Amino acid sequence: MLPGTLSPEAGRGGRGRAQGPRAGGPAVGGASLARLRSARGSRRVGDVDDARSRSAACRAAWRSAQAPSGASSAEPIPSRSDMARPLPLPLPGTRRMLASAATLAFAALLSACGFQLRGSTALPFETLMVTGADNTPFAIDLRRGLRASRRVELVDEPARAQAVLQVTGLSQERRILSLSAAGRVQEYQLIYRVSFRVHDGRGQELLPLNDIVLRRDITYNDSQVLAKEQEEILLVRDMQNDAVQQVLRRLSAVRLSAS
Repeated sequence: MLPGTLSPEAGRGGRGRAQGPRAGGPAVGGASLARLRSARGSRRVGDVDDARSRSAACRAAWRSAQAPSGASSAEPIPSRSDMARPLPLPLPGTRRMLASAATLAFAALLSACGFQLRGSTALPFETLMVTGADNTPFAIDLRRGLRASRRVELVDEPARAQAVLQVTGLSQERRILSLSAAGRVQEYQLIYRVSFRVHDGRGQELLPLNDIVLRRDITYNDSQVLAKEQEEILLVRDMQNDAVQQVLRRLSAVRLSAS
């Protein structure tokens, strides 16, 4: 039993005495424990020194491999923090230049394939008179689109107009597409139709009668009456704008006679 331990009698309730070292066993004292601890600490220090020496040897090998033949490289090995450092972002001016270049390239590509952005349309005449479909949303939008072209002036007298745009027909209808088992409408189609012609006011026809027919499908639900009404209004508005743009594009193809 080690020095300082209690005898078995002490565990049974009696006062025990510290017994001496067992006969024939080695005595382990405070000096022996101190020597063991110092040996373990020196072993750990030696392991750290070995790891550092191996790391230094690896760095030296990397320098010799990266350096050109006959010359020694003095550049330090990049650390993990340097390799994890994010790349510098481009300057705001560089971003703006790149975005402008990309926009110009995209516009050139669109013009090469014949696509034109929606905007003011170049018309071949300077004065124009619009008749028919007065005070309708279509006529109001059509006049607004014609005024967007700086070259065209809208007049009220045929004698002053180089061309007369006559809207001969404007209609809107609804067609049922499907019914439910109970006979209620589930889906229907909106149809928007515009008819027009262009002449010079003196009997010569510049553009024969044209029909523009637009269709939009819409579902119907009795529990969403107000929402479906608003959706129908938006679809009709979209078809009206589309019809105006088609009229302007067809007007741009008109060719005036030399006389």
